[in-house]
Amino acid sequence: MSSPPINRLAEETISTILSLALDIPATMFRSLSTDIWGENDHVSTSEVLLVSKQWLRIGTRFFYETVVIRSPGQAHALADVLQSHPEFGLYIKQVRLEGAYGSLYPVFECCKNLETLFWSIWDIASTDNIDGLCRSLKVINPTTVLLDDVTDRWRPNANSARLLRTLCEAIPEWTRLVGVPIIS
Repeated sequence: MSSPPINRLAEETISTILSLALDIPATMFRSLSTDIWGENDHVSTSEVLLVSKQWLRIGTRFFYETVVIRSPGQAHALADVLQSHPEFGLYIKQVRLEGAYGSLYPVFECCKNLETLFWSIWDIASTDNIDGLCRSLKVINPTTVLLDDVTDRWRPNANSARLLRTLCEAIPEWTRLVGVPIIS
């Protein structure tokens, strides 16, 4: 019995397919629109990794290269995965945070190759748990931090002020940092 045609592809071909299938384009990553994330999509990009063990092995690094965290559930799920497989954190190059999720310290502790952090810092509520985020800023060393320019809807409170202060304290410690652009 011969193997299915999908299993006869060269690893380089599979790698190219998966890098394209799992890529989040820069324009999408940097977009201020929340409508682009396909909340109504019923298929997760991770499902492409279920094709075979070979596709999972090759595609895992592409899947974790750009991480978008939009809910506490996603933050907890990523923290759980990285607790079991901290080596996956080495694949993470870009992180987009759309809120304050207290469970992120274990995530950022594993992100030794983090290049870009996109952060919607202005939507921090006074009830958000920001302890993990504040600790996280001390263990990362990104090259770029993107902040969204939504100051017209910023609701200053003790948490957002503390987070902004912690960010300003962390920036001089980031030896690889080349810029903090404001996205508008």
